Amino acid sequence: MRNKFNYLVEYSNEEIYELTEEVYNITELISQKKMDEAAKNDFLVVIKKIIQRCDFSSLRCVCLLRDIMTVELYDFLFDELKKDIFISETISIEIMKIITVDNFPEYYAFLETVKNNSNISLEFRNFIHKILQFEKGEVYTLGFPLLNQKSADSQEITIDWSTGE
Repeated sequence: MRNKFNYLVEYSNEEIYELTEEVYNITELISQKKMDEAAKNDFLVVIKKIIQRCDFSSLRCVCLLRDIMTVELYDFLFDELKKDIFISETISIEIMKIITVDNFPEYYAFLETVKNNSNISLEFRNFIHKILQFEKGEVYTLGFPLLNQKSADSQEITIDWSTGE
């Protein structure tokens, strides 16, 4: 059977705003329970493929999943974080924005294991330490680094670590 959401994977990075709008509209339908379970599952299969690309479109799609989080989707994002934390700081930050607020012990245990890993940039390790301090109640506010598109026609993302302080 053909997945009716496969068209989402075919959007190019130049069509990021159209993709974002489509994903937003679909997640709204899901959060309002206006989509049947089979269609929702088809959508999740496709959105996972988009996230696994680790490109600019992935970043835009991850942040739209907050309102439709399920245990399965959490597990998927957590697995992606475990892989991506050494590969893509940008997608990792977007995933962490969702997972951090949900207070999952296995997430914090994972951060404890990677917090001093030299394969992760110093700025990112400092941010991980800040998350762990937040979880322990040692700090009361937590800001996430700001991800900026280098230019309107660029797929390059810069990280402003100063906003995470």
